[in-house]
Amino acid sequence: MFVTNKCQCKECQNPALSVIRDNEIIPHEPGFCFEHTEDKIGHLTSLLNYINSHEKIIGLCAYGISVNGVDLSGKKFYGCNFQHSTFSNIHSTGLKFNICTLDFSTFSEGRYLALTYVYVSLRKFTNTNQNTRYVKFINVI
Repeated sequence: MFVTNKCQCKECQNPALSVIRDNEIIPHEPGFCFEHTEDKIGHLTSLLNYINSHEKIIGLCAYGISVNGVDLSGKKFYGCNFQHSTFSNIHSTGLKFNICTLDFSTFSEGRYLALTYVYVSLRKFTNTNQNTRYVKFINVI
């Protein structure tokens, strides 16, 4: 499961984004949430490069990010936090979320084929995409 480090901004209660160094997740390094990260584009690029270079992504905290125009085909997310995130214009076949949190997240536009959710929290999750086919839900909260 993802490590829940709080944002270092004193008045913020959001989880800090995962820190990526040498193409690996550094789970216990303190950091900032997306809102308080100084280099938003650099940090998002680092997260996306990590996702693009791995088929299996474990323990990633990407709370509050916005992802647009990415191909997530064949990606398998395990124990990741995507709360309050927005995914738009995503193209994927065989995307799988296992033991992940997608509360308050939005999927819009794009094409999702064979999307699987296993033991996933989807409170107030929104999917406005009309091109989602073959979705499988297993023990979704």
